[in-house]
Amino acid sequence: MQLLHRPPPDIDLEALQDGRHWAQHRLAFEELMAHQLAMLRLRAQMRAHKARRCAPPANWRTALSPSSDFR
Repeated sequence: MQLLHRPPPDIDLEALQDGRHWAQHRLAFEELMAHQLAMLRLRAQMRAHKARRCAPPANWRTALSPSSDFR
């Protein structure tokens, strides 16, 4: 990070400006890795969370059966 923000005088500035410097590639890799790890943690938390089971209403069969009005 410091190399990108304060490059030393002997650095290849053309590679740095074109985005071809190894330090830029390393930074992009680390950012993508951190994002992937955060997404894995989030998915694991979502899978661990179980929703409460809701009891169906007493009249669920009549509420879901086709009505004669729609035939």
